Amino acid sequence: SQAAAASFSKQKAPVHYFKVDLDGVDLECLESLEPGSSGLPRYLSVEFFTGGEGVHDQLSDFESEAAEQKKINAIHLVRRLEALGYTRFKIVRQHIYNIFNRVPGAEDHWAGSGPFGEEAVDFRFGKNWRIGVEPVIQELEVIIFDVVQHREWYDLHASF
Repeated sequence: SQAAAASFSKQKAPVHYFKVDLDGVDLECLESLEPGSSGLPRYLSVEFFTGGEGVHDQLSDFESEAAEQKKINAIHLVRRLEALGYTRFKIVRQHIYNIFNRVPGAEDHWAGSGPFGEEAVDFRFGKNWRIGVEPVIQELEVIIFDVVQHREWYDLHASF
């Protein structure tokens, strides 16, 4: 994650888009970035609320302790993006953009993330951005329910 911050400062051209997909350590990556840095990308996406290995089993109850911890982690992530200066957000369902990728001789996996930046599609507002973090935080109960009941997963897209 420290490498992310270092790589932005060494770029000769501005970074347009950065996708953080570190399976559980996304917040640590964001914490390595400097608020107010001119090297921050205009668009950033991060795994927002994902199931991950075995997490759907842990979240079998909408009001479980595991679900509450996921909500707390999601709030920390959103607040970190706010501290970095991001003010516009889209909550993007990932399942609809994924295909099950079967490669002979390799492990089967889901592959794909969908459009990013202005073209990313928020699950409720389409291509429109949510302004500020509160509209994102207010959706957490809906997102937790969707993860628990429908095995969905989300990315959070952010912009200045």
